[in-house]
Amino acid sequence: MTMTTGDGRQASDSVTFSLGPGGSEAPSIDSLTVNEGVVTVSASDPDGDSLTFQAFLDSGNIDIEGPFNETSTSAQWRLSPRDVLTGGNWTITVIADDGNGGTDSDSLSGGFDAFPLANDTLYAIATSSSTSTGSTVRIAVATGDTANNFQYLNGCGVVCENGASYAPTTFDVGNPDGTPDVGSANPIDGVWADMGATSFLLAPDNFITGTDLGNGSSRTDFNVTPLGGSDITANGILFSFEYTFTSEGTYHLGFEAVNIVSRTYYTDASQSEDFFWSDISNDHQYNVIVVE
Repeated sequence: MTMTTGDGRQASDSVTFSLGPGGSEAPSIDSLTVNEGVVTVSASDPDGDSLTFQAFLDSGNIDIEGPFNETSTSAQWRLSPRDVLTGGNWTITVIADDGNGGTDSDSLSGGFDAFPLANDTLYAIATSSSTSTGSTVRIAVATGDTANNFQYLNGCGVVCENGASYAPTTFDVGNPDGTPDVGSANPIDGVWADMGATSFLLAPDNFITGTDLGNGSSRTDFNVTPLGGSDITANGILFSFEYTFTSEGTYHLGFEAVNIVSRTYYTDASQSEDFFWSDISNDHQYNVIVVE
């Protein structure tokens, strides 16, 4: 740039300009919904950038699995309650990121109903509805009010399709607490604390084995023998364990009551009669596991 004064004198200077593309515009979350525990987010980006998504737990006692079914503008997560018997409310936050510094976030709240334990009914409850091959899912076995006095779980034959097998050292008496109870139990809680048990006579881990039933499924047998307890009307989680899955497929949880001898039954202190639950159909929403 050159300037000339009235008397003819001149002065000059220069300024350098750099022109480039405008800044990236942030993405926008268009919808965030939940249906039967599956959260779906859809978003858009003004610049056409491919988006990535993250989900975070703000409050609640749930697990978030995913993302899965991801595209450049959408993703899904599966939510599951950590304690299916009590349920509870939750809030999550989802973030969309365009990879160029632009983000958008939205929050979603919901809840899981408490699992209803019907009287004289036995349940095998999957704590997660999906997993991948080689991974595990914890199964909680729970009872509604027993019709007869309960003290000894003489047998519990859990049935599932072949490809699911007991994961060693995952047996846990009473409420799940992350501490395996193999040969002994610590702590004593749940149903067993209710009856005042002071210790257990538990089978070693290598006694928990599967029996092929010849129909595409196998039965895994468990038993719990408390010491120092008294007869009660039992209600709650009896024990839990983990299945590991070796192949993809849809797996269904169930029980076998009798196979030559009694397989799923309990007794009172006298042990003079085998008591069977009136309903072991295990027909509920947490009895299926999809392995992908």
